Formats: sequence, structure tokens, C-alpha cells
Amino acid sequence: MSAEMDELAEIRLKNIEVRTLVTPIGVRLEGEELAAVRFRRNRMGEDSEDGKPTIEAIPGSEFELPCRHLIVAIGQDADYSILPEGISVGESQTTSHPKLFLTGDFLTGSLDVIHAVADAKAAADEIDRFLVGEVRRKHHVSIELIESDGETG
Repeated sequence: MSAEMDELAEIRLKNIEVRTLVTPIGVRLEGEELAAVRFRRNRMGEDSEDGKPTIEAIPGSEFELPCRHLIVAIGQDADYSILPEGISVGESQTTSHPKLFLTGDFLTGSLDVIHAVADAKAAADEIDRFLVGEVRRKHHVSIELIESDGETG
């Protein structure tokens, strides 16, 4: 995952812990509540034909992190096997579990950043609706006509 210096500074300022070389492999529910996300540690392997190092799973390195809310943002094609058994994709960013939402590449497949941001905003609206119990945000488009001689400034 690449990041600009100002993004790294913001991460440090907000006390966000970043873990690298880990792969999410599942979640653990307690009843119908999300309790934890399961991960597996990886190591860098030999370079592949394109010059990038391969990622190798470390056997027996699985661990869990407690989690009450989960936003999956993997930047690749969806692997629905990480969803808990019996969970299906619903309308928009929802699933058959009321507290599990999907967005971005996981939901639509690999698109561009504009679509990812728009999809994340839609997911945030769905999450807000779930938490508050009603729709609070309305979307409006404003178009302003300007006098122009055809030149751009």
C-alpha cells in the first residue's frame, strides 16, 4: 500500500495502526454480532517474472483482532469466501446481515478511483441509515450558469 508523506503523518496523528503483510481470511461472529476478523501473516518471496516479489503465507500464523464494524477494502476482485457462511450480497452496499456492508472493488470489481469514492460515499449513507434508523442526507445537484465568451481561465 503506497501513501504520501502527509497521509502517513495523518495516520500517525490519528493513532491508526497499520499492519503489513497480512491477509484477511475470515470473520468470527458471536451470535449475530461481529466479534473479530481473522488474519494470516505473510512474508515476501522470490521475485516473479514481472519483477515484483511474491507473497507467501506463513503456515500457522493466523491471528484475530477484535472488531465490531468492518469495512472491506481490498482493491481487487471480490473473494466472497471471506464472508460468513450464509451471508449473501443484497441491494446496493448491503448484505443479508444488517451490520455487514460492501463497497468498492469488493462489490463492483476493479474500477477507477472516482467510482470507488462514489461507492464509498453510498456505503457511508447506508451505514449512517443503519446506525441512525432513518435517511438523514439528501443529495442535491446545483448547476450555475455563468456568462462566458468561450475562453477558459
